[in-house]
Formats: sequence, structure tokens, C-alpha cells
Amino acid sequence: MKICYALALCISLMCSFASAQNIVNEPFNVGIPGTWPIVNGGGPVDTWFGTTNGLAGNTLNGSQFAFVNSDAAGNAPHPLLSEQLITPTFNGTLYAQIILEFDQFFRVFSTDRGYVEVWNGTSWVTVLTMSATAGAWNAPNHPTLNITPYSNAAMKVRFRYEDNNVWAWWWAVDNVRIYAPPANEAQLTGITLPSRQCGLTTTESITVAGRNNGTVAITSLPLRYRINGGATVSETMTTAVAPNATFSYTFASPANMVAAGQYRVDAWASLPGDATLANDSILGNTTKNHIVVSSFPYIEDYETSQGGWFVTGTAPSWAWGTPAKATIQGASSGTKAWVTGGLGTTSYANNENNRVEGPCLDFTNTGAPWVGLDTWWNSEFSWDGANLQTSIDSGLTWQNVGQLGDPDNWYTDDAIDGNPGGSTEGWSGRNATGSGGWVRSVHSLAYLAGEADVLVRINFASDASVVDDGFAFDNFNVARQPNMYLGPDIAACDSATLDAGLAAAYDWSNGDSTQTSTVYQSGTYTATVRDSFGFPATDVIAVTIDGPRTWDLGNDTILCAANSFAIAAGPGAASYQWSNNATTAQVIANTSGLYAVTATSSIGCQRSDSIMLTFSDLSAAVNLLAGPVCRGIPTSFMDMSAGSPTSWFWDFGNGNLSTNQNPTTVYTAGGTFILNLEVSDGLCIDDTSFSVLVEVCVGADAQIISPLSAYPTPANEQIYLLGLEAVDPALDVQLVDVAGRTLQSIPLPQGTKPAIFPLATSSLADGIYVLHVWGDAIQWQQKIIVAH
Repeated sequence: MKICYALALCISLMCSFASAQNIVNEPFNVGIPGTWPIVNGGGPVDTWFGTTNGLAGNTLNGSQFAFVNSDAAGNAPHPLLSEQLITPTFNGTLYAQIILEFDQFFRVFSTDRGYVEVWNGTSWVTVLTMSATAGAWNAPNHPTLNITPYSNAAMKVRFRYEDNNVWAWWWAVDNVRIYAPPANEAQLTGITLPSRQCGLTTTESITVAGRNNGTVAITSLPLRYRINGGATVSETMTTAVAPNATFSYTFASPANMVAAGQYRVDAWASLPGDATLANDSILGNTTKNHIVVSSFPYIEDYETSQGGWFVTGTAPSWAWGTPAKATIQGASSGTKAWVTGGLGTTSYANNENNRVEGPCLDFTNTGAPWVGLDTWWNSEFSWDGANLQTSIDSGLTWQNVGQLGDPDNWYTDDAIDGNPGGSTEGWSGRNATGSGGWVRSVHSLAYLAGEADVLVRINFASDASVVDDGFAFDNFNVARQPNMYLGPDIAACDSATLDAGLAAAYDWSNGDSTQTSTVYQSGTYTATVRDSFGFPATDVIAVTIDGPRTWDLGNDTILCAANSFAIAAGPGAASYQWSNNATTAQVIANTSGLYAVTATSSIGCQRSDSIMLTFSDLSAAVNLLAGPVCRGIPTSFMDMSAGSPTSWFWDFGNGNLSTNQNPTTVYTAGGTFILNLEVSDGLCIDDTSFSVLVEVCVGADAQIISPLSAYPTPANEQIYLLGLEAVDPALDVQLVDVAGRTLQSIPLPQGTKPAIFPLATSSLADGIYVLHVWGDAIQWQQKIIVAH
């Protein structure tokens, strides 16, 4: 078919030169010919001239053109420019129709003007006045004028420039052609294909536009089109088209473009007797169709088909199937994937620039979409590589998805020389910088949420040297970002269990990797979950662990020789309630018993604990059974201790010791001895000491134990000595403390009769004392206890 198109083009060009009758055809490529008169109506040098330098090297079509430049004439004093450029004279009566066309760039300043005029045999007739800027350098304006009404035997056309004595701009003119059109000449000027590339159907419209360049009306025009070199669709336009009129025709037979892929559409006209075939056809116009995906998740593993994906671009080496290359081998899942360089061991080629185009994604009702694909890259680093792009304007422009530095195995380079998809960013590298196998690459498409037609493609490009396996992809997925909400910030008692919901994987900021995480400290916690596609979602929650901090009242305690004990509940509570009705953080206990407290935080968190306190009542005390204590005579002592002691240790002060409860000892010398008793109940120890007066008793009377007694015991204000009916001989009454110190000494003269003798004890401290009475006939002592 390429040979046929080339042959047709050659025939068309020959027919074109042989058909339309060129009367004047001047491109000014070698300047202004001498056959073109130039009339200088102003300054001596500022007139029309041929040049290739209109302004700073600009041209109209790359070659010389005719130019008149008021700007170059200067400002003051300004020479008047009234310049004329005139075509050669020709006999217009020889032609049925005469057309004038040319390229121009007219740059107006203020009152400067340009005039196109035709000589009608007697005078110049203006057919075009230039009073506004028209055209531009390299984009000239192209007027087409029918000058047939001014036909005469001495026709000519002139271009007259008037700057009206204003320092103005310029007028550039090129490719002036005066010709007589043929009778039959149809030109196709354009073709309209479906502009939308998403979801095309079996009934797409093909429209061609054209012009009747002949001198007779077209009443029947055969028109043709075909797609991708397939069957030709032939129809006839029967609408009449007058000479120089344009037309538009939509084929009644629609185009079937429902399959995904690229479509080349060729169209042409076949007017019988058409004198110019070169402009009859419009060839090589293309459009594409992408399948529409509007239901998500979109899952494509390429196992059963290419999934509506297709290859476009320059020298594509993309292949769909099972990769079996030197490095890239097998699919990510199943057996099928896309890969560059074919499925075998061949590499991609130098200077590739191509792509695999995917579906049209409809995100109208989809918020926060993500894209994911399994990728494997093994290409020359920073020279060859691939990337993923999207378009929202039917492929007119494309934008990279993501950039270098994005997480989740996204782009590895931003200086790829091959420039995939017109970008230097993408996946690039091999060996140490390659992926080393299939990896999951995911990225957010949230910025495309709400877009109706999102095209997607994967580009690959290489430079002029060094090739390798290239790039492969599989398991292409698009879905809404997973939902994950840890809930509002919370305050909890002691601990809080956070729940990230159902997901495929979890990553908590405290290192947990399960759905739930129990935290015991206040702070901010972050959870990132991933769904089955690898798409992440992250949320943050602030947790306040409120209430009493870790504390307890301690172990149950027995207190020896203590009158009180402080119990602290610890800080961190808003209120306290003790079993003894106290409401402070600390209480002072002075009695045995169970002490319990409940501490409550500001949000109602509670902690309770209790402690058993036992104040020991162990108290060592001694009763001297015999009195007086006489040297050499056994003396018995009785344990009078309170609190149920279980062991005793006596030190009589005479070098003798005993562990009996009620021991006996013999003092072999007279004098005062300090007796000490230590008792224990297995937990507590207490002791007591007092003075023992050992006397040297003489005669039988000295050993008489007087029937005296002292009461009450314990004593409070007074103690009374009972049994003193008559004092004969004189007696001495002494009150001694346990250290042997005499606190009171009262002599009783002979002859006194104190039946009841009181001693004041109100000023004495609580404790144990010894009351002594002795005389020549009496030696007596008794332990007394004072307790207020």
C-alpha cells in the first residue's frame, strides 16, 4: 500500500502542475525579478526589496520574500513611504476565472495601510485593504481573491504600501500566485475524527471538509475512507457545491472503533475529471480508543488477554506473554505480563520511544483513587527507563504520576536521557540499581478524583547505546484508598486498645503489626494499614492515659514500738475515699486495722488498694515476787509483760542470765543491780530495766516479809501503802525508778500510825517504778505501774 500511495502522490503532483493554469507564480526565492516594476513614491532608498531577513532573521517560509519596511526608514525627519510592487502584465481575457493568492505578514502601527489593487484596463481597483495586523513570521496570512471581474487584455496586480508619513512597521509578501482554476477540481481540506478517546462505539462519525476549486459546480462527488488499511467505505455526496465554495460531509456508514487500539483513517475524493489530484486525499490521521473503566477496584492481571491495553510509539518492542529474558523471568503472578524487548532473551532496541496504553478511568464517583502495579526494571541507569503517566485531555498532554523520592518503590531517577513520555523521571537501573525482581509500586491518584476521562499509559525509552532487558509490569490495579479511622482522640484508664480495622497489613508507630494495639502511656499514635493491593491509609490518634498512676499502699505491716504510721495513696487522682472516711491523699494511722482507699481521676478512672496495719502491744514488765532482796537469798521474778510474748531474756545484772518466763537468781553481794528483761513475740521485741537493791539482811527479823501492799496499780494520781498499823521502829519509804534513781524519800518516825499512807504519782511519767520500805524490822518492795 505504501507503494500505491507514493505512486498516487507522484501522479497527483504531475497532474497538478499540468492542470491549474499558472499565470503568475512568484516565490521571490532569488529576490524581486526585474519583470516586477517597483515604484518608489517616497524616499530614495526606502522601497520594496527582496530579503531573507525580515526582522532578527525571521522569514515567512524559510526563503527570500518581498519586503517594504517603514521601521527601517527612521523616525525624524521621516521620509514619506508610498511604495508600489507590480506584477507583470497579462491577458486576462484568455481565462474563464482568475484567482489571486499570496502569503503575507502585515504589521500595522497606526495610520499606515496596505492596498492590493487590480488594473481593470482603465484604472486601479482596490480588492483588499490592510488596516490591521495580519499573519506573523513563520505563520503568514494567506488571502485568496477572485479577480475575474476585472479581466482585461492588460491585467496586472500591485501591492501599494502607504505609511502616511508615520514611522510605522512593515509589509512582507511572498508566494504570489495568479492562476486560472480548472473546470473540475475538488480539494479535501480536513477530516474530523472522534475527539474523545474513551469508550468509542461501532457507530463513530467520520466527517471530511473540502472546497470546490474548479470553475463549475460540483453536483456529485464520490468520497472514500478506510480504517487501518481495511475495507474501503464509498459514498457519494450529492449536495451541489458552487465554485470556490466549501463543503462538509459526514459519511452515512459509521466507523467501528469499539475495540481498544489505535486507528489510522485515510480519506479521499474521486471527482471525475479532477485536474489536481494532489489535494484530493487526507492520509494518516489517527485516533485511539481506550476501554472505559468506571467500576472499582479495577484488577487486571493480563492472564486471559491483554485487557484492552495496546502498544503505540516509535520502534516498540513491548510484548505480552511470559517473559523469559536473561534477568526478567516469569510473571509476577500467573504466567502473563508485559515486557520490553520481546518475550525471549533479546534486549530492547536503541532509540526506542514507545508505550503501552491502558484504559480510560472514570473517577466521576470515585474519591482518593490509588494505582498499583508490580514492576521489574533492569535497564541502563539514567539513560533508559520507564514511567507511568495520565492524561485528562484525550492524550493532548500527559503528566507523570509521582516523582523521584516518592515511597513504595516509585521512581528511581530524574535524569533519564531517553526521556520516556517526554519526561526524565522514572524507573531506571540494573544490577545494583535495578529492582532485583518483582516489586509492588503504588501511588496516589487523589488529584484526579472526580475526573471523567483519565487515560493511563506506561512509557519506555532508550538512548542510542547499551541495551538490556528493560521494563516489565503486571497486576495493574486501581481502587479507592482504603478507609482507616482510629476514632476520635481518647482518654482512658490505665490502658487503651486501638483498632485499625480490617486490612492486609499493619504498621503502628509503637512497633505493633497487628490489627489492634494496646497502649499504656499517653501520647500520639500513628497506624498505617495496607489493603490487598498494597494501597496505604494512615491515621493518627492522641491517647491520654488518665487516672492514678501505678501505685499501691504497700504490704501488710506489723508496727513495733510505733504510735502512728503514714499511709500514702500516691499522686494522680482527683479525689480519694478511705475506709476511715478520710479524703486526703495521705492518712495517719494510729490503731490496728484494715485501711482501704479508692482513688478517682478527673474522668472517673479508679484504683483501689488496702493495707492491714497491726500496732504491737508488746510491753516488757517484771514483778519482784520476794522482798526485800537479800544477799545470798534466792530471789524470784515474775514476767508481767503485755502482748503475749513467746520468748524471754533476763539479765539480772549479777552476771546471771535466763530465758525462763519466771526465773530465780541469787545476788551474792549487796548493792544496787540493774535488771533487764527483753521479751519477743516472734515479730517485735521490747525490754525493760530497773534497779534491784540487794541488802545484807541480819537476824531473823530482817528476813520477815512484811504484809504490806500498794494499790491501785496501775496508779494515776496517787498510790496508797496499806498495812502500816504502827511504826516501830522508824521506817523509810522510797519511790525509785527503773534506773535506780530515788524520786521520793519519806521517813516515818517511830510511833506513827498511818494505816493508809498515800504517795502522789500525778507528776510521774507513765512507766514502771519500785516502792521500797525498810527499817530494822521490815525489808519490803513492790513494783508499781503509773498510767495516766
